[in-house]
Amino acid sequence: MIVPMVTGLNGPKERKINAMSKEHILIPGESFELSELGAVLKNLKISIEWQLLPELKNPPEADIFALLLDKNNVAPTNEDFIFFNQLEGVENAAFLNNEDNTAIQNGGAQSIVVNLESLRYDIVAVKLGMNIYRGGERDQSMRFLEKATLSVFNHDDDKKPLAHMTIKGEDHKDTVCMVMLYLTRSSNGWNVAPMTEDIHNFAELARSHGIVVAG
Repeated sequence: MIVPMVTGLNGPKERKINAMSKEHILIPGESFELSELGAVLKNLKISIEWQLLPELKNPPEADIFALLLDKNNVAPTNEDFIFFNQLEGVENAAFLNNEDNTAIQNGGAQSIVVNLESLRYDIVAVKLGMNIYRGGERDQSMRFLEKATLSVFNHDDDKKPLAHMTIKGEDHKDTVCMVMLYLTRSSNGWNVAPMTEDIHNFAELARSHGIVVAG
């Protein structure tokens, strides 16, 4: 089933919906209102599950992150950068959900919950994505991933995903860190923009949004 064309960052995109489950298939470059996912969404759970290539001698770890940004595209405080060393944001408006921090065979899964109504008025955007880390190695790359799937849930009823997007590691072999979802506040609520923004490394991501990084 194909729904009407939408205009994304690189021109018109077709938004696809799984006809059986009504689950949106997210397409990098599109943009749409969050309300189009159907439910009245106050608590979003964004989950990323990844699968590594088989038989890696030194398999990498992966972590997901969220950046809560103001109108200047900056995280106002270090607490507005949610990741493995900062598990929750100001007033717990966003947090890494430890219940979903699971290791699966040859991969893993993590999720972050964003309470849209609890975000401070100065937070106008949220970036979410994942980072690869290979301990003791200079060679860090998404190419060690077979695939990664980002899913969006209603955290108040998260039995079925509302939308998902899958990327292949081989398509991003020169990157270590990737932004996969961009939420922006609008007069009508929140807009959703799936993307695959490649970042050279995790520190670069942090510094580009005003986070102080040691070293």
